Amino acid sequence: MATVNVTLPVDVAPIAAPLLFTTLIHWYLYGALAVQVYLYYHAFPHDALPTQGLVYSLFAAGSAQMALGTRAAFRAYASHFGDTAVLAQRGWLAGPVLGGLVTAAVQLYYAQHVHALGRSRSLQILTSSLALTQGAAALVAGAQRAHGANDAVSTAVWLAACAACDVAIACAMLTLFLCPRTPASTAAAAPPAARASRAVRLVVASGVLTGASYACLCGARC
Repeated sequence: MATVNVTLPVDVAPIAAPLLFTTLIHWYLYGALAVQVYLYYHAFPHDALPTQGLVYSLFAAGSAQMALGTRAAFRAYASHFGDTAVLAQRGWLAGPVLGGLVTAAVQLYYAQHVHALGRSRSLQILTSSLALTQGAAALVAGAQRAHGANDAVSTAVWLAACAACDVAIACAMLTLFLCPRTPASTAAAAPPAARASRAVRLVVASGVLTGASYACLCGARC
């Protein structure tokens, strides 16, 4: 077996930790996504074909993103262990391109449903604009990164617009839930404790936590 001597920095943690933690958390979130897709498959077998196609296409894209991220972690901590140049590499496909496209598609879908529930054209335009902005910025960041150019500005726009859009959608859905258009609705008639519990689940499901965590994870990787 060949012996390779590599000189590492005194403190390699700032370089190695982001990739390690984001890969671990990404696997956790991917497991939750797989469970959600499985539940969707059994709960809505007769859903509209465009909706089913969107769900399964996004799951396939997320799986590809997960595979690419795992490959990067394997190269950094196994096949090229000790090579700080590999740790410092930033992928352009898994992060900006796939991440931006998948997130934009989901956000546009939610923006449509927010409009259907709240009948607010201005809110739909706001969320859709943020989704398209972050998607376009992600593609620009991916192209710049692939060519070795400085992508700091486009990456900042991508992450900021992504988090802002997720929070806007979550706040809109929470507002629609807590302030229903019809006072006799089920949500309004529910006990306060049950309404609070459902509100927490809605906030988690609709994007506040996922938006913030996604922005933090991508920011750490970038």
